[in-house]
Amino acid sequence: MEKCTEFSTDEILNDGIVMFTALSSIYFEHVAKDIGFSGKYIVELKSIARQFSETAYPLVGISTPSNQSQDQFIDLNLLASTWENTYIQLERLGIGKDVCQWMQYVKIERAKFSKYVTNLGWQALLVDWSLGKIPSTKLQLPPLKIAEIQLMVLRGLLENQWWDHNMRQTFRKEDLDKWETYIVNKRKTLDWITRTRSLRVWVLQWHKMLYKLNDVEITLLNDWVKEIGGDQSYDVSELDLLTLVRELDNHRKLYLN
Repeated sequence: MEKCTEFSTDEILNDGIVMFTALSSIYFEHVAKDIGFSGKYIVELKSIARQFSETAYPLVGISTPSNQSQDQFIDLNLLASTWENTYIQLERLGIGKDVCQWMQYVKIERAKFSKYVTNLGWQALLVDWSLGKIPSTKLQLPPLKIAEIQLMVLRGLLENQWWDHNMRQTFRKEDLDKWETYIVNKRKTLDWITRTRSLRVWVLQWHKMLYKLNDVEITLLNDWVKEIGGDQSYDVSELDLLTLVRELDNHRKLYLN
C-alpha cells in the first residue's frame, strides 16, 4: 500500500484536503465507524487536521475564516511539505497509520464502486420489488432467497433513513464555531461525509446480498432485473452482477470487516 506521505499533489488536492477537513470536524467522531475509520479518534487528531486544512486552503487560493486569501497562485511545493509534516505529527502520536489506511480505503472504494452507486435504476427497481410493486413471478429463485433479499433491501432503506434523521438531530445540538460553520456551509463537509457513508453502506449491502446467492442464482437475478428494467423504464444497463461479485470479493479480502 502506498504511504500517505507519498501522495502526489493531485491526490492531496483531490482527496487529501477534503478528508482532513472531515477529520477536523466535531461531526467526525459521531460518524467515524460509519465511514470506515477504525482508528482511535482523539482530540490531537482533530487539532492537527484542522491546522492542516486551515493552512492548505489558502495555498490553493481558497479563503478561510482566519485567512482571506486574495492570491490565485497555487503553491504546490508548500502544500506538499505541509502534507508531509502533518503526517510526521500524526506518526509521532501513533495514529498516522490509522489515518492513512482510512484515506486509502476511501479512495479505493470510491474508484471501484462509485460508478455503481450512481446507477439508481437498480436501487429503485429493487426497492419497488421489495415493496411488492413489482411481482416475482418470472424470477426463478427459491421463495426463501427472494424473501431474504427483499428484507435486506428494505432494512437497508430504513437504516439509511434513520441514520440521516439521527445524524441531523444530533448535529443540530452542536454549537458551531467559525471553522465548523465554514466547512459545513462553504466546503460542504457534511455532504462529503454523507456520500462517503452511503457508498460504504452500498458496498456492504451488496456484498451481503450477493453472497447469499450462488453463481446460477446471481445470473437469474441479473437477467430478471434487466428484463424487468427494460419493460418498466428502470436504467439497469450499466450494472452486471457477476462482474460486481468479482470486484466485491477482491475488495472484501483487503478492506471489508
